[in-house]
Amino acid sequence: MCKWMAGHHDSDAVERDLARAKSLLIRLRAKIDKGGNRKAQAYGLALVHVADLLSGLLGLPASDALLARGVSLDNLNDTLGDLERSAARCRTFLDATSPTGEIADSLATACSILADLYRMRFHAMKASRRQKAEAADLANRLSHVVEVLVHSDGQVRQARMNSRSAAK
Repeated sequence: MCKWMAGHHDSDAVERDLARAKSLLIRLRAKIDKGGNRKAQAYGLALVHVADLLSGLLGLPASDALLARGVSLDNLNDTLGDLERSAARCRTFLDATSPTGEIADSLATACSILADLYRMRFHAMKASRRQKAEAADLANRLSHVVEVLVHSDGQVRQARMNSRSAAK
């Protein structure tokens, strides 16, 4: 009976994570609709910055860290926890009237997007068959959103290239 309860709990946790990722996509769409291209560009730059930091932590190219590709199960789990804590820390600096608030919002959003992407990649490997498929689909959707945000402006592409050449 304990095994059944443990499996049920895991299934419920995965369902909550799937719902959270779907909710993030909706909130992100609303934020970008409200903030326009400038907000999308800020999120793209923040995603590149966070991916560069993850790249060093995980020993992966920034492009793989950005899309959570080639990351081991243990690293997925550990990294998504780091990203969640980083997003929470950034949120402590939110203040709509200051430039720091805008930067904090961009970094918190980037960390949240990547945390959910890493979580979906994790569930795509570990969850039940049905939940694996849904998690993989959400991971693909989140990856697409990340790519669109990162490539939303030529400046983002240039910043990405500059950060890669500086890392070499």
